[in-house]
Amino acid sequence: MNGFIKKYGPAIVLTVILIIVGIGCLEPAAKVEQPVIVTTKPIVSFTGFGLPANSDVKVLDKGAFQIGYSEGKKNPLWVTYCAIEKKYDGTRPKVKFKIDKETEAKVSHNDYTNSGFDRGHMAPSYGIMAGYGKDAQLKTFYMSNICPQKPDLNQGCWKKLEEMVSSEFVSLYKKVWVFTGPIFDNDKTFVMSNKTQVITNIEIPDGFYKILAAYNDDRVKVIAFIYSQSSARNEKPDSHIVSVDEIEKLTGINFLEKLPDIIEDKIESIRATDINNWRACCINN
Repeated sequence: MNGFIKKYGPAIVLTVILIIVGIGCLEPAAKVEQPVIVTTKPIVSFTGFGLPANSDVKVLDKGAFQIGYSEGKKNPLWVTYCAIEKKYDGTRPKVKFKIDKETEAKVSHNDYTNSGFDRGHMAPSYGIMAGYGKDAQLKTFYMSNICPQKPDLNQGCWKKLEEMVSSEFVSLYKKVWVFTGPIFDNDKTFVMSNKTQVITNIEIPDGFYKILAAYNDDRVKVIAFIYSQSSARNEKPDSHIVSVDEIEKLTGINFLEKLPDIIEDKIESIRATDINNWRACCINN
């Protein structure tokens, strides 16, 4: 964990992916073998970019969002959803987090109690509610959608980024595809629940990533972020912008795999300077 924080802490290198490419001539990429999917309905939200390619997860379809869950780490390794314009009003429900019976890990609400970590949503409660309604929001409280996050991160800068996605970015692009999850290094540490007085074997992530992809007319735009567990509450998104390539190297996950390789490789490696490019490009076009 120390190595990750040293590299991606407050002094994190400021980079951004921001590229506009024509997609009129895009052809389907070669199929990538996907893991087993636990679902009662078709997955339709991510036909434009594809689900993240990682064979070490169980894919859980929650309707408004999908989860790539690791039984070994007792964390989702990725969560994907399409942030859309607000259709519903509501607040955070007064409910406990729920065991997801589709998982073998059966992580519970009490596993995190007094552990020093928040139950950090990957698919956000408010963003899912605003676009998909109350029933969809309640599914974000499954523990399969949760990672251990330090309070300053979960309640501060990470929450701010989620709010920017569901309000500002959605107002610009109408639809924003989100890929988000934890980052682990080789120094394994685990949540200790002070309520149950046992080590839970829930692995503590060293940081978190978020990749945003959107269409502007017939062009693709992508921007990505990494936050460490030690991120301060009021840190700005600009100080966390990275390339998709960096995230893929740290996670071993292939994102945007439905794009042709020549376009995917270019999008994932090119960097710009700040988040204003993400806003301004849409406004000026």
